[in-house]
Amino acid sequence: MGHLSQSGFERVANMRGIGLIGLATALLGACGSQENAEDKAPSAISETPSNSSAPPDAPKRQAGGWDLQSSGEGTALALLSESGRAIIRLTCPTPGNLLLVNVPNFQPIGSEERLSFGSDGEVVALVADARGDRHRGGVSATGEVPANLPSLLGGSMSASYGAQTSGPHPVPPHGLSRAFAAACREASLAAAPGSGD
Repeated sequence: MGHLSQSGFERVANMRGIGLIGLATALLGACGSQENAEDKAPSAISETPSNSSAPPDAPKRQAGGWDLQSSGEGTALALLSESGRAIIRLTCPTPGNLLLVNVPNFQPIGSEERLSFGSDGEVVALVADARGDRHRGGVSATGEVPANLPSLLGGSMSASYGAQTSGPHPVPPHGLSRAFAAACREASLAAAPGSGD
């Protein structure tokens, strides 16, 4: 009889234990789902302002184009890609009566020492470094600042080197091309004999 009551007691205790475990599991599950709901709510709220505050035309502000640049080397007129990488760059080193044209995408050709540059039928031939330009990348060519530089800048510019071609490129804005031509003229005057007197 005592054995039966002991067994009955154990069954009741086991049932209570199982019931408590089930209740604890249910409570933990409810807490977990509430935490998940709370975790999701703030992220949804925080994403909304950031998305709505970003102007829809933001990427367009970073678009490339012609840019007038000044550095210790001189003044440059560069056509930049949307990522800011130079497509073609014209530089007038200071002082000096020199025009340097760099095309970063050109591959050096050991036997090719001529790079042609121009626009709308007006072309000048520059001396290219057949070894390439380690500093700027691609190929660079130099020559005296051409007397018709303003005309060369006034159309859709292209450069060719061997079988490689860059362009035709968009016409630079008149204000930038005029400022660049003026900077080249000043560099030439600074290099002229007697300019330091």
